[in-house]
Amino acid sequence: MDSFETGLYIHIPFCRRKCPYCDFYITTNGKWIDQYCSALIKELAYLKHRFNPILKTVYLGGGTPSFLPLSCLENLFSYISETFEINSNAEWTIEINPEDVNTELISLLKNSPINRVSLGVQSFYDEDLRFLGRTHSSREALLTIEKLKPIIPNISVDIIYGLPSQSSREIIQTLELLKNLEIPHFSAYLLTIEYRTLFGVMARQSILSIDENKQAELFTILVEKSENLGYIQYEISNFALEKSFFSKHNLLYWLNDNVLNAGPGAHGSWTAPNLALMRWRRINRRNIYLWIEAYMHTTFPFPSVSYEFPLSTKEFFNEVILNGLRTMWGINLLWLKTVFPERYVSDLVAQAKEFIDSGFLSLCNESLILTRSGKLYADYIAASLMIP
Repeated sequence: MDSFETGLYIHIPFCRRKCPYCDFYITTNGKWIDQYCSALIKELAYLKHRFNPILKTVYLGGGTPSFLPLSCLENLFSYISETFEINSNAEWTIEINPEDVNTELISLLKNSPINRVSLGVQSFYDEDLRFLGRTHSSREALLTIEKLKPIIPNISVDIIYGLPSQSSREIIQTLELLKNLEIPHFSAYLLTIEYRTLFGVMARQSILSIDENKQAELFTILVEKSENLGYIQYEISNFALEKSFFSKHNLLYWLNDNVLNAGPGAHGSWTAPNLALMRWRRINRRNIYLWIEAYMHTTFPFPSVSYEFPLSTKEFFNEVILNGLRTMWGINLLWLKTVFPERYVSDLVAQAKEFIDSGFLSLCNESLILTRSGKLYADYIAASLMIP
């Protein structure tokens, strides 16, 4: 395959504890860490051999990347820097939890290629943090931001909203605090009850319930207040003070660009060069033991742990609809016509008319874009526009 530009996502599946709302693939069993670090280098070597990519973003997510031993992180940064061709303006992001930030980690980050941090704060209220199963306090979160800002000004803060006891005042105060702290980017995720989580169990036992009407109200307040404070909602869950602080890596997903994946449970997608825009998917199995076995003891991985397969035209089209509709740019109809059959685009326009007439979608410069009220029903609208 010809070399192509891409992002690189590395999944770090380790956490101190499993948060009750989290459905990502993680383990709290630290006995795998050393073998994981070795196997990860093997998989990265495979990706270099298989794709010879030019990296424009590197993203360490999880799980909790900051939970890894510093020696593992240092070795990983060095290996990527020395092995791959990397754009000079590449974005390097690492997810960090406040309780992991100490003098040693600060020193490592200061001397690493990392130029963006995603900080898992989730809330600045201790009561909410306890409900969410977090191990840090609001004070620790504030101190962590204070420590990181001189080293890496490009900080993104994760918050979760829509908690059962959360008030609109709390949302407003959180956003005002982010602006006062000069946080250039934040991600606001709606609390959802996933089946494979502790919250999922509690919901099935009627111990926990979510008021969707209240969540919709909080989302509306979140959007309006963030706009008043000068934040740009460039994706439904992501806000930035300036375009320069948009997450370059996450934009690769939303704009259907290329992302290669490493680590158990990680997903990647790319459009094959010179293959008529054929879209491919790469998925690593959610099993750290089998993943380690495959990459440590074979030259090439077993198909049972790393799957590569092409998407059908319909699957790719539906993915474009789902991702594009979440962004401020929406779905560009002119671009769709250059990639997909004419009937796909004409059917989309016909289906969209109902939502345009009801004020949930707008047609602007040949792009379908969610209105503010439409964002409340983004998933429903996207599903309605997809090809069944």
